[in-house]
Formats: sequence, C-alpha cells, structure tokens
Amino acid sequence: MSTRSMIGKDYGDEIRAIYCHWDGYPEHTGQILKDYYNSDAMVDKLIALGDISSIAPTLDFKDKSLLNREFVIPNGKIKIEPSSEERYLFKATIQENDEITEKLVDRFDAQEYIFRLDYKYGEDNKDIEQFYKVFRENQGTIAYCRDRGEPFNQNHYRDENEFLSKVVDSWCEYAYLWKNDAWYMMKVYSDDDDRKLEKF
Repeated sequence: MSTRSMIGKDYGDEIRAIYCHWDGYPEHTGQILKDYYNSDAMVDKLIALGDISSIAPTLDFKDKSLLNREFVIPNGKIKIEPSSEERYLFKATIQENDEITEKLVDRFDAQEYIFRLDYKYGEDNKDIEQFYKVFRENQGTIAYCRDRGEPFNQNHYRDENEFLSKVVDSWCEYAYLWKNDAWYMMKVYSDDDDRKLEKF
C-alpha cells in the first residue's frame, strides 16, 4: 500500500511542492531527502521533476551501461540495450522459437518489465535474477511527466500555512519542507496539537 507524501521548498515568495506516491515515511523518503537532497541545487532539481511516483538517491538511472545485457534462455535469447529515444529507458529484444519481439520500455514500467522477465526465465538463467536486483538499486527517481508522459504538475503555495493546510486536506501522510538549509517534517495523521513541522 502506498504511503503518500508532499515534498516542498520555501523559495521566500512562495512554496513549490511535488507529490510523491510511494514510501513517504521518514525511514525511506525522509532519509533519502536528508542524505542525498541536502542542498538548494539538489532540491531545485527534484522539485523541477514535478510529481513523482517514487524517490531514489539519484534523479535518473544511475549507470545506463548496466543496461547492456544479453541472456540465454531455452530456445533463444534476450537482449537489453539502452534506448536512443529520450522517453524510453531501454529496448528489449526477445528471440524465442524463431520468433522475435521487440519492446521499448519507459522508466515507469521498467522495473515491472524486468520482474516479469525474472519470473518467467529466472529459473533457467540466474543472471536475470541478478540483473533485476542490480536494476532496482540503480533505477533512480521515477517522475510522472518525464517517465510516463503524463501532464506536468507542480504545486504552488503562498506560504507555509497554506502548504500545510493543503497537505492536511489531501491524502498525504507526511509533509517535507526544505527551508533554511534543512529539512522539516510533519506527520499528517496525528493529534492536532502535535501536527507541526519539526526539523528532521
């Protein structure tokens, strides 16, 4: 089940914020923000992506050279190679029983696609299972607009009070705000007296 969060930055004259769908709890999203998005420049780049599905230590796939792979399967082979088209992460070519299928896979669907390859062929070639693990470690942040082609969305609020009010009225469970060179967090589903931003 998703744990939704809102991630924002105080720009002085306004707060810009993006929605994050998965793993919004402090042990994941909070820790990644603290460890990897701990400067104005990095937070700006994150916010510029618009709404995201999930956050990772890197904004994009860490090392695309890892996508050059070829696997032997019964009656054929699988070839994975980086895509030359910006929207897609890689191209998969499956040759099996004299049939060849090609598929361009975008960043949003890539992990699920490789999981299915592992599920179908992993027993016959353990290298596919290892590739799935390496892919998960390197996949980077997934953005709805850049990686799925959905409309770009970024939220703008007049001040901190409006930002927190909108978060409370949303489905989000956590709010994160970068201000004064530090991250602050609020747990939405708590008693009203405890519902406030605290330095994280």
